[in-house]
Amino acid sequence: MQVQSTSSHMLAFKTPKIHAMQVNIDDSTKTDQKQNGSTAVGADQSTSNAITGTTGSRLSAKTTAELIQNTQQVSTAASESTLPIGTQHHLDDIANNPAYATEQANLRVTSGDLIFLGQNPFPKNGAPASEWMAAFEKIDARIAQVQDVTQNRKSYYESLVAQDTPPAEISLKLFEFDANLPGSYNDAIGFSDYSTAQTTWSEYSQSEHDYLKQAIADANSIKSTG
Repeated sequence: MQVQSTSSHMLAFKTPKIHAMQVNIDDSTKTDQKQNGSTAVGADQSTSNAITGTTGSRLSAKTTAELIQNTQQVSTAASESTLPIGTQHHLDDIANNPAYATEQANLRVTSGDLIFLGQNPFPKNGAPASEWMAAFEKIDARIAQVQDVTQNRKSYYESLVAQDTPPAEISLKLFEFDANLPGSYNDAIGFSDYSTAQTTWSEYSQSEHDYLKQAIADANSIKSTG
């Protein structure tokens, strides 16, 4: 299993050996990668802010207990979520850390989505030129669709920033943007074929949106009672 961070999304892919292409808006830095299957159990780029207790702490027992209780309240959504634990920690950090949320929202719109082309995206050597042309035309059409979405997502992000939308809310709205993309986008990036999530891109984005929405509500609740 390959754990892959695609901008603000953290995903796990069941990849024996596939070709993947990174697509950017200007199409100037596309890369063709071969990814070999490997085993991983988490996403190193995510960190948890959970407090589970301390040894030799200078905090009083009452204060420590309150901190633990608050963290357990924030984790209510996590106990009901089917998202990978690395994704949950990533979204918790977005909800609780404005600087991290700003960084991740910007990363989401400045790095393109991966397109998984499959294990055998091209004809065999010696195939007629017409088969090669047809294969390239299909890939070009997929790239064009992803570029359009990437540009629209970036424009939407810029409008949210111009409205002084809070950083975590920007990420929330970007997940909503992805959740509302048509099924053809899932096919364009090949998400369902290689994701261990066993869902479409839109459905996965909706799960991230719902989790982050609850995490933001929990964080605001703690601030208001703190």
